[in-house]
Amino acid sequence: RLEKTGAGYVQIHNFEAGSGNACVDATEYLLSQGAVSLVIDLRNNSGGLTTEAAIYLDYLLPAGRLFSDISKDGTERITESDSMSLELPMVILINSGSYREAELFAQVMKDWHWATLIGEPTTGKTRTQETVVLSDGSAIRLSTGTYLTGSGVDISARGGVSPDYIMHNSDPSATGTTAGTTGESSGTGVTSEDEQLLYALKILS
Repeated sequence: RLEKTGAGYVQIHNFEAGSGNACVDATEYLLSQGAVSLVIDLRNNSGGLTTEAAIYLDYLLPAGRLFSDISKDGTERITESDSMSLELPMVILINSGSYREAELFAQVMKDWHWATLIGEPTTGKTRTQETVVLSDGSAIRLSTGTYLTGSGVDISARGGVSPDYIMHNSDPSATGTTAGTTGESSGTGVTSEDEQLLYALKILS
C-alpha cells in the first residue's frame, strides 16, 4: 500500500516460490502511484528460498556480490546483482521472528548502506540445513553450510542481525496489522498502533 506520508509499504511474510517477482511487481506498482520512499516489513518472516530473496535484492541493489553459500566441504556458490538498482530512502523492519532468508536480506541491505534497519535483533538462524530421516521414522536437521553476505558477514556466528535503531512495539499484536497512516506533517499517523512502523515513516519523512 501507499502510505499518506508518500512511503510505499511492502510486507513479506516469507520468501516462498514466486515471492521475489511479486515483491518487484508490488514495488513497481507503488512507484507508479508516486511512492518517494520504501518500507520493507520482514517482521515474523520465516524465510524460504534464497533464490527468491536474491530476485528482490537484485532489483534493489547495484552491481556486486550479494551473498555466498558455503557448503561443509568449503565449496562456495556466489550470488551477484546486476547494475540496475532502485535509489530511494528505505527502511527495513525486523524482529526476533525474522529468520534465515529474511535475516540475510536485511543484513545484505545494511552492508550496502542501502536501508536503515529498525526493530528488534534477530536470532541468527541462517545455516543451510538438510533433513535426515532415521530408521524409526524420526528425523534430524543437520547444518551443512552457511551464508555469508557480500562483505563476509556470517550472521549465525554473529548471533543475528542488529538494527540501526532498536525498538519494541508496546503491543506485539499491532506488528504489521495497521491499516495505514494519516500522514501528518511530522510523518506519524494516528490510526496505527504499530510503533516501529510509525518510527520508520517518521525517519523517511
